Amino acid sequence: MWQRFSSTDLRRVSHYLGLLIAYSGLAMLVPMVLGIAFGEWQAVARYLFCAGIALIIGLGLAMIDVTPGELSAQQALAVTGFAWFFISVIGSLPLFFSGHYQTYLDALFESVSAFTTTGATVVQDLDHMSNADNMWRFTMEFLGGLGLVVVGLSFGGVSHAAGSLYNAEGRNEHVIPNLMTSARLMLRTSAVVILVSTIVCTIIMLAKDLSLENSVLHSLWLSITCYDTGGLVPTQINLVSYHSVVLEFIMMIVMLFGGTNFSLQIAMQNGRIRDFFKDIETRTGIIWWMSLTLILAIIMANSPFMSNVTTMLRMGFFTIISAGTSTGVGLLSQSQMNDAMPGGGMFVIAIAMAIGAGAGSTSGGIKFMRLGMVVKAAWITIRRAVEPSSVRLNTSYYHMGRRILDNTEVKNAMTVFLLFIVAYVVGTLSGIACGNNALDSMVESIAMAANGGITTGIAAPGMPAGLEIVYIIEMWAGRLEYVTFFALAAKVGVSIGKALKDAVLRLQGESETEKRMREQQNS
Repeated sequence: MWQRFSSTDLRRVSHYLGLLIAYSGLAMLVPMVLGIAFGEWQAVARYLFCAGIALIIGLGLAMIDVTPGELSAQQALAVTGFAWFFISVIGSLPLFFSGHYQTYLDALFESVSAFTTTGATVVQDLDHMSNADNMWRFTMEFLGGLGLVVVGLSFGGVSHAAGSLYNAEGRNEHVIPNLMTSARLMLRTSAVVILVSTIVCTIIMLAKDLSLENSVLHSLWLSITCYDTGGLVPTQINLVSYHSVVLEFIMMIVMLFGGTNFSLQIAMQNGRIRDFFKDIETRTGIIWWMSLTLILAIIMANSPFMSNVTTMLRMGFFTIISAGTSTGVGLLSQSQMNDAMPGGGMFVIAIAMAIGAGAGSTSGGIKFMRLGMVVKAAWITIRRAVEPSSVRLNTSYYHMGRRILDNTEVKNAMTVFLLFIVAYVVGTLSGIACGNNALDSMVESIAMAANGGITTGIAAPGMPAGLEIVYIIEMWAGRLEYVTFFALAAKVGVSIGKALKDAVLRLQGESETEKRMREQQNS
């Protein structure tokens, strides 16, 4: 039964929320240092000022309860839900002051898009954005891809509430039993993959006669955006500007790493290759992506951008990987994408984004695990209807070992599945209500709710404010996988409702507590 926020709830939530906000302030030192290196003094002043705001607010909230205890499940939901929103608000401030956004709402959209690793952008004149501002966009993606709680655990600040916060952020698996060590392992693995990718891509870009500083920075940013399946890019025309098939291949490999369950990544590192290929996620993903790639390649066959079968398959597979891992980077500019992809092609891309990739990865969407469970449960149900009652059907699946597919797991998978579908529909109807066609509205809604990032151009500077708010809520709720979002909404709703009820009773001359005491005395 949901209860209102008590004073204890508020103190504990404030403490951990404050710590996470303070960490976001410290993260602003990264673009500030880069700004100093490139002499971008206006940007340095902005990030120093905004970092100070974040630290003052964060440490102030943390000091409300200096000796917090364990968090309950509902308190943990509140911390994670509020953290993703308030950190996005703070992260939007230096972007808004940069002058590259028409309104503050556009800057907030960009911040939410980065933290939730959606990758949709409403920036203006991206090619002339400062290195410091670009670095902040990708720093937000890095933090969002790992998860705010994982970052907090890596620094040890939220260790007292590790388990409840970890689960509340939509992570159901522990890479290893110890959460602190698990978080640091995830951070170290991410850093290694990004570093290796950056070195390789830098060599490729230097061979393309880019300057050393641009080669290093662009390689770093692309590696972050692909591994954290974020989708933001440092150039206006996406990956088209680099003209490198080798770079595309490297980015595709990094996206596949980012879209793979962290548990499976660690299993592969430990030599358990067989476990990887036997896993329900791997098998579901291979079948799903190969089917979508074939369908998309057939649809794209008549496109003027597809010169031959090799190009068609390469671009088709890259697009499916980018959409399926919810990354959102592309080989075509926005206008080329709209011309090259007929209605059927955009529908396939939308379906790929809607499902996403591996659970416990940096990707968004429904995830392979849930898709595999739902399909397996449906298949078992059909077989039970046609097989003799004496036949015993296998209801197990393989995920880091053989497991039984029970009704609770199926129910949980179907619940999240349904919540995502509802979000897709609501966003689609919102887009249609603003005068956009149905297909574009559907693709845009799925891109936001699944944190996918491949858009049709509806999300752009000057879009209706109401629609922009709907998209912001979709991105925020999608990153929390909706269960946390709706649970937090219920908790806040109950608290507001009971507070209003108490206010009415006080106006009538008695509080709710006094009323209960009087009723007990009368009885």
